[in-house]
Amino acid sequence: LVVNNGIYVGAIGTVAKFNPQNGAVIWAHDGLYERETGAFNSFIRPKVDNGNIIFIEVKDSSAKYEGVRMIIVSDSDGKILSK
Repeated sequence: LVVNNGIYVGAIGTVAKFNPQNGAVIWAHDGLYERETGAFNSFIRPKVDNGNIIFIEVKDSSAKYEGVRMIIVSDSDGKILSK
């Protein structure tokens, strides 16, 4: 996802925001992948909601959890608000 002040990426066990001018990491969280459930292995395109970035997991057939898993991060300071 590209929004004015950032490039937002969700990858295997990682969510991050990069500076679009120079590629520098603004904030990042890694080690999110859950081996026991298979959660946070891959994400759909992030969404912006009231100053937060929502990273939604793409559940594959081998995942061992019910429902939708997501990570909500405050865009301004990179703090994880919900996981």
